[in-house]
Amino acid sequence: MKRFTLLVIMICVSLASFSQTTIRMSKEDGVSLVPCKVNGMNLSFSFATAEPTVKIGLTEANFMFKNRYLSSGDVVSPANFSGDELTDGVVVNLKDIEFAGLKLNNITATVSKDMSAPLLLGQSAIAKLGPLQFDYANNIVTIVNGSGNYDYSGAGSSKPVYTSGSVKASSGTPVQDASIPKDAPVDVTMTDFKKNILPYEIVVFRSKANNREYQGVTDINGKFSTRLPAGDSYEIFILGFKDSTSYVVLDIPPVTGRAYYKDPFKVGIQFLPAKSFVLEDCNFETGKADLEEESFAVIDELVAYLKRKEDVRIELGGHTDNVGSAKSNLILSEARANTVRDYLLSKGIAAERVTAKGYGLTVPVESNKTEEGRAMNRRTEVKVLDN
Repeated sequence: MKRFTLLVIMICVSLASFSQTTIRMSKEDGVSLVPCKVNGMNLSFSFATAEPTVKIGLTEANFMFKNRYLSSGDVVSPANFSGDELTDGVVVNLKDIEFAGLKLNNITATVSKDMSAPLLLGQSAIAKLGPLQFDYANNIVTIVNGSGNYDYSGAGSSKPVYTSGSVKASSGTPVQDASIPKDAPVDVTMTDFKKNILPYEIVVFRSKANNREYQGVTDINGKFSTRLPAGDSYEIFILGFKDSTSYVVLDIPPVTGRAYYKDPFKVGIQFLPAKSFVLEDCNFETGKADLEEESFAVIDELVAYLKRKEDVRIELGGHTDNVGSAKSNLILSEARANTVRDYLLSKGIAAERVTAKGYGLTVPVESNKTEEGRAMNRRTEVKVLDN
């Protein structure tokens, strides 16, 4: 009886060793793709047998990072990562990659901006799958593990244009392929009204369906790319210093079945940044140039603003009410402006980027006849200077 039981087990193992997974891949722009889920997010990959390691696209990695499919705890290198955006060369841990009934766990991947597919599965991951057999003529790969037949081959595509205000969207429609997430690529370009590029501006897309916000920052060329879930409308905001300007609404029609957007929606924004603003809640002790404790929060926001917009030079203008002499108020206002300037310099802002000037009581914005008016006249104003 024991011999028979042993024979049965051996037959089962032998049968399992001959099971296999057959995948008919889709093909886009000459690249063979397989749909997958990475940390629960729909994505696609290509088998990269010539690559020693796994690579993930910069756009896809940042989409995952901003939408919590990846966290700072998943960043392997650099150590102690605490940034808001992943960059080329960052190494991340992909907790799981699922496709065709198979699953890979804890795969190390390098973020790369030069990619032929959203995810390239190199030898470090392929080795965990076991032997692969490629039928290039029929775009089929056979994995000598798992079981089942999977057909992801797709059809062609067309390119209609959707328009909303000054937002133009070129998109692939009903391409029958599940290898791309059910979201849409979006390319953003920002200039002023003279067509000058606007670098380091924050753009926020706010979902009308659930108020969720997606954020991007223009690069040195005034551009950035992101991905937004399809089937939603997004109000676009340009984020200034402690305020935002609503621009226009971007509509991304829903996709059904296996359809996806191949080409990006093109968002062209013309915007005139504010040339001056008041540091609200930047308060000083009465009659002195010493900052009150709660004032540091808003000045720290100004530090962050200046670090983001590295080309901006500013003037800090100190203003007072009319209590006291014009001379004493002029001295006090300049001392207060210099206090703020000194703090900015202590936080790493270059001295040549910040000037301080006292205006005393000469530029009121409200009547000094009421306490409310006098409070508004006591202010520190930031003026953006022309380069």
